[in-house]
Amino acid sequence: MTSSSVPATKTISNDQPNSREQSSLHAGKPYDANLASGVEPPTQVSDSKYGRVARLVRQGEYTKAIDYLSALPKDPETSNAIAVCLLRDGQIDVALNRLRQLVTMPGSIVVRLNGNERHGRNFATALLMYGSPSGALDVLNDLRDQKDPRLCLLRQSINTWAKSLPFFRRLDWKVNRIEPQQCKIALDFEVGEFDFET
Repeated sequence: MTSSSVPATKTISNDQPNSREQSSLHAGKPYDANLASGVEPPTQVSDSKYGRVARLVRQGEYTKAIDYLSALPKDPETSNAIAVCLLRDGQIDVALNRLRQLVTMPGSIVVRLNGNERHGRNFATALLMYGSPSGALDVLNDLRDQKDPRLCLLRQSINTWAKSLPFFRRLDWKVNRIEPQQCKIALDFEVGEFDFET
């Protein structure tokens, strides 16, 4: 069992309460995922104000994209875009905190998605990259669209990681949802989803 933990979360989609208690999110050592191009990134930008961001992202200029986004008016889409850039830049801790603020109700540990499941998937991705597959699964399990391609990729990554564990570690994960300390889960696709891409 991990020595430290991230507070448990409850997920509410479309502002409807969910009474299911979720397990503690165990913190692990931050992990820089291998961002191989397993998924073709979207190419259409739905909002012209994000055109410059899209160009910077394609060029891998995440710091410049973050600086530009930080100067825009604050809204959920911009906050999400900054978090995705942070994830892709390897700043997992900062991205996780920003996404937690984006999807968590103020002053509580309850997740409220307000109909935007993309933000929920990004939060789950950050938890996974941080080393908390149990926390990622808690979030993914409460999303409505269980057939979403990105959600399926995240689940597949967790399943592949679980199969690689030694027998007793794998049994502990399957039965008790206890993850090893500093667990590393490979993600062979580009992480994060922008709201402005379709």
